[in-house]
Amino acid sequence: GPTIRGAFGKGAYLLAWDNRASGGKTQLESRLVGADGLLAGSSSTVVGSFGSGEESSPQVAFNGDHFVIIQAKPMTSSPQSSNPPSDYQLVGYLLRADGTLLPGSELSFADSVSPAHADADQVALARTGEGQLSAAYVKFISTELGIERVFLTSIQWTQLGATCGQDSECRSGFCVSSICCNERCSTGQCTSGTCVSLPDLGVDACQIT
Repeated sequence: GPTIRGAFGKGAYLLAWDNRASGGKTQLESRLVGADGLLAGSSSTVVGSFGSGEESSPQVAFNGDHFVIIQAKPMTSSPQSSNPPSDYQLVGYLLRADGTLLPGSELSFADSVSPAHADADQVALARTGEGQLSAAYVKFISTELGIERVFLTSIQWTQLGATCGQDSECRSGFCVSSICCNERCSTGQCTSGTCVSLPDLGVDACQIT
């Protein structure tokens, strides 16, 4: 069966695992479990979908605001391919504290992991500060000589009030008008990272001169 990994944050556990789906594809799935041991929601969340290959079991951590799942994804993605993946790419996903996937949150890493070290025991993820995680992994420097080294990469999210391009860049998970905000702020204005409600003037703002 699949290897299940998990992390605790905001009073609940997030569990993640690989699940073989139809058509030879593999799905990365997750499920939130309350501190009382009860499952949240009616079903698991499909975080990502890959082609055939020996996907690694995911690693899960909590960055103080969100859950983060990291996994070594095979570079070859065709279900019809009988050849094993030649290399694995590190990818990550951001989920809110309620277990929902943050849209557009896939994290891409420039480096790759050699197939011999793509399993979960060779890719580690840990919280190293508020809004910051570090991922450690092993890769070959020289496949001919069998030389390998451990690499460490840091993942950090933008603080409130800083400029942003999308929700996944912010610790809060909300990028409003290119500013990291403390909430979605759909009926107000985000100022210095805090949503401020606009006064109800009783007229259409476009009619004010």
